[in-house]
Amino acid sequence: MVVDSLEELGYFRFADADKLPALQEMVGSMYAEYGTIGTVNADDAPYEPYCRRLYHCDNEELFEIGGVEDMVKEVKPTFDKLDIPLECSDDFGRKTLHCIPSG
Repeated sequence: MVVDSLEELGYFRFADADKLPALQEMVGSMYAEYGTIGTVNADDAPYEPYCRRLYHCDNEELFEIGGVEDMVKEVKPTFDKLDIPLECSDDFGRKTLHCIPSG
């Protein structure tokens, strides 16, 4: 039931077609058991979620060197699916990173 409702709202529109059945099964079973919505993450880096919506963002990981850059790389596939080009630049040798949606 929750999967059908989410489908009607377009929740799964960013998921790849081949990953959709596993994602829908996970969402349905997790909601039935815990009353919350989860996702399935890819087995290989950058470990993006199948739904391309629920990303784990840990403040300690962001604070580490390269943490923001890694997070941007992780969410970039979602920007790509939305047709929003995301250009990133490291201007000062890993001291700053800025990302600009462009296009």
